[in-house]
Amino acid sequence: MAVYLIQFTKVNPTTDLGKMDEAIKARGDGWFRFFDDSWLINARPGDTPEAIAKSLFPLMKDTDRIFVVQLQRNFYGWLPLEAWDWLNSALF
Repeated sequence: MAVYLIQFTKVNPTTDLGKMDEAIKARGDGWFRFFDDSWLINARPGDTPEAIAKSLFPLMKDTDRIFVVQLQRNFYGWLPLEAWDWLNSALF
């Protein structure tokens, strides 16, 4: 299973962030959120960054922004232990 980082920035004040949050969480078989505008998801087999982003487009306004990228094992940062535990279990 692939892990994807979804970065969503709400620019338009009428965008419903609650609906976006639920739609992102529903895209995968597991998720983790440690920044307000970033999600990690365990994507379903056959998912791609393009497919994930396009599935969320209907919830966005023209000024909102989204970026989806597949994570690989080579990463670094300063996060809570629970974030590292989730990443390590999702990637292995």
